[in-house]
Amino acid sequence: MAYTSTYPKTFDRFLRFKNITQNANPNDEETRLYGTFDIWIAGAFEAITEYCNQTIQSTTGKVYTFDFANLTNESTGNDYYLLPVLNVPITVTSIGYKKTVFDTITTISSSDYSLVAVDGLQRVYFQTWSGYDIGYITANVGYTDTNMPEWIHQVAAELAAEIYAESGLGDSRLGVSQKAESFQGISGTNAFYNLTERHKKMLKKYTLILP
Repeated sequence: MAYTSTYPKTFDRFLRFKNITQNANPNDEETRLYGTFDIWIAGAFEAITEYCNQTIQSTTGKVYTFDFANLTNESTGNDYYLLPVLNVPITVTSIGYKKTVFDTITTISSSDYSLVAVDGLQRVYFQTWSGYDIGYITANVGYTDTNMPEWIHQVAAELAAEIYAESGLGDSRLGVSQKAESFQGISGTNAFYNLTERHKKMLKKYTLILP
């Protein structure tokens, strides 16, 4: 049975980068090997997410919590919450509030708020919020394998290739910290390291630094 990666585009790029041909009908050993590659790619995306300081891969039902007392007030009198999402797709599915921390969440009507993009950041403007305490924004956020920018795929593939080079499959070079991982029933070791300055430049557009 053919092996299907969770990250098809990055997986294919990694194989081409390392000049590895994928067997259409892999044996058990090859399946475990491909699973190890996916573990490394997952670690690469984890490193990218940590550096970019925001969700990069598609996540459904992500919840952002904020305090209405800390909304930003414009000179026009409009109040808004700045979503911590920069140049990454986001679809808000619901917004709710509690008047106190002890209450249940009440949904806010979509007519009482609006979303405005400013310099790649999303602002949520509220028409009225008097008496509200805590706000909850539920959203689907992040790139899928299909719509993810090529730069991000490239960085992930290169980071996975670096782990390959550090492993017994590659040059067995020194110097990575590791942790055990299990992916689709396959156990392996994931490695973490610092991104290069070149990688950081490639990810600059997606690196969130809030004021």
